[in-house]
Amino acid sequence: MTTLLLAAALAATTPALPAAAADIAVAARAAPAFAPTRFAVEVVGTGPDLLLIPGLSSVPAVYDAVLDQLAATHRVHRLTIAGFGGTEAGPNASGEILPALVEELAAYVASLREGRAAIVGHSLGGFTGLNLALAHPERVERLMIIDSLPFYSVLFDPEATPESVRPMATMMRRQMLAQADQPRPPVDCAAVPPMIEAMVRDEGARCTVMAQTATADLRVTGQLFHEVMTRDVRGQLGAVTAPVTLLVPVDGSLDDDAAAKTALYAAQYDGLDQLDLVAIEDARHFIMYDRPDRFAEELARFLAQ
Repeated sequence: MTTLLLAAALAATTPALPAAAADIAVAARAAPAFAPTRFAVEVVGTGPDLLLIPGLSSVPAVYDAVLDQLAATHRVHRLTIAGFGGTEAGPNASGEILPALVEELAAYVASLREGRAAIVGHSLGGFTGLNLALAHPERVERLMIIDSLPFYSVLFDPEATPESVRPMATMMRRQMLAQADQPRPPVDCAAVPPMIEAMVRDEGARCTVMAQTATADLRVTGQLFHEVMTRDVRGQLGAVTAPVTLLVPVDGSLDDDAAAKTALYAAQYDGLDQLDLVAIEDARHFIMYDRPDRFAEELARFLAQ
């Protein structure tokens, strides 16, 4: 999955609406008063609060297939990290990002009706949700992590430490910063890079992922890549009080061994009191694109617990 993270790194008047759509529009206008600077948010639906956080260089559209399902029962907060999806980077343009992002998320959730929310995060989004659950456990009602780990770097070196991977992470950040002001080539869906193939099994979704990641500010991607690769929170997992559902993709065509892979992930989350690990067969990193029906089922089960 380090390869997957690396791939993402290199990558007025309104007409009358139907009643259901009108309800969603009203909910969107009723967004909490707290105004974040590290992320943008769109709110749809009504009910208990649910935050959707996409991954590195990614956008909330990765959850679009389940949005109607979720908005029927929840007030859904679709987050875009500043600098991704063509948004302005703002304060994310320089310096550390993740600690400030987590603090803004905590303040945002505190401004909600109940002061806590369910969190669903993919990849970097799952890592961000985990860090929120560590720093502010009172804000996280439950957490779903989609293919993420408390220390990414063990996936390419089981003996990795933050210090041992720092030179590589620093080099990658430097390379991305050097490219940040350069023109980006147009997305060529006829030439899918091998790393994108490794992230997405569904051929039709590969171009979608390429187009989404192409809109990311490389300053933000590079910095967050560095932070995720060098941050190890395994020793802190006992502080998480929320139940955690972990979705692990397993793809035999990539020579994944289901038992070995799930054992690896479970070991990395050792110390977490409430972990529900679910292997998703025939899926790669973007589970929501490869197994949309299975993903929808697991979301429904997660929210019903």
